[in-house]
Amino acid sequence: MAAKPIITEGDLATCDHVIFSKTPKSNLFFNGRRVARINIDTAGGLILGSHNKRIFINGRRVSVKDDLIEDHGDDEHNAPLTDTNNTGGIAG
Repeated sequence: MAAKPIITEGDLATCDHVIFSKTPKSNLFFNGRRVARINIDTAGGLILGSHNKRIFINGRRVSVKDDLIEDHGDDEHNAPLTDTNNTGGIAG
């Protein structure tokens, strides 16, 4: 699987919810923002992930572009994905 851009706190999901770092907060930063983790951080719903299998922070996999987010409503909130304009940091 090809590497993808990492997701950081403040990025927008495809449903326009902002990526939010939950407690305990991620202690790894990229471009001054906390790196998002699968099954702990949110964007309207829990980031479920699927793409990154190898990079971990605090025992959790790093979230990357196009990771699945838990459904949290209708239309664009049904099966949303993580998204980012980041082009510098990649994981996979």
